[in-house]
Amino acid sequence: MVYQDTIDCVKSILQQTYKKFEIVIVDNCSPNESFKRLTNEFLIANNIIVLKTNENVGFARGNNIGIEYLMKKGIFDVLVINGDTIINQKNYLEKLDNLSLEKNCGVIGTKILSADGYNQNPIKRAILSMADVNNMIIHHLKYYLFIFFFGNSLTFKFLNRKREKPDIVIQKSHILNLEEEMLHGAALFFTKQYLEKIKGFYPETFLYMEEDCLAAICQSLNINQMYVDELEIYHKESASSKMIYKSNSRKIVLKKIRFELKSSQVYKELLMKIKQNESIC
Repeated sequence: MVYQDTIDCVKSILQQTYKKFEIVIVDNCSPNESFKRLTNEFLIANNIIVLKTNENVGFARGNNIGIEYLMKKGIFDVLVINGDTIINQKNYLEKLDNLSLEKNCGVIGTKILSADGYNQNPIKRAILSMADVNNMIIHHLKYYLFIFFFGNSLTFKFLNRKREKPDIVIQKSHILNLEEEMLHGAALFFTKQYLEKIKGFYPETFLYMEEDCLAAICQSLNINQMYVDELEIYHKESASSKMIYKSNSRKIVLKKIRFELKSSQVYKELLMKIKQNESIC
């Protein structure tokens, strides 16, 4: 965890016009002083708590720990955001709380602006079958092997030169067609309608495909995902970019391959459970 990013994120939340909230920060066993720094930073705040895991349990389970903490307190409307995000729109939470929702609306996403000004939400859902998973693995393995053999610096320059505007689905508020699109995981608002059925993210992934699993679960349970274009959040992406592109350690590449292969297998197993009508809760 990059604790300064998290501090900036929390401070942006504290500037919101809406004040009826509690903040749970989950330190996923960071190998630095994040837990100590964050605890000291928000020590006197009575609506902020910092939790720490005993080991790195991954993105999904780490977030689920925070969700579970709030649900035990009777809070069933939960906004999950990455620590490297900033909410500059002062009435973001107020407008989010006052949205008119359909009965089966379970997950809400808003505009997510990246550092280069592009909206990351919603994103195309291209991995719907076992064959799609296999094709994705092959494509990503080629990319990681390129990094492994030619180095991160060369890869970063190549990607910057080839970079194009992301594939945008529809830039207006709408209920998502989960056959074609899904919400970005950097900022997700889980409603009571969702959390009463599923207690957060599908917990078996570690670092990848959380969004794909969430879309598959929502689709199987007839739970809607909704995109709201008039609300926006800023996504720095600083921590992940530094890790991938500025570190020359080949160990990172090998870890990413391992995590992605594991998450891909988990997604296949989830699709099989859905196909066979097995419980996914």
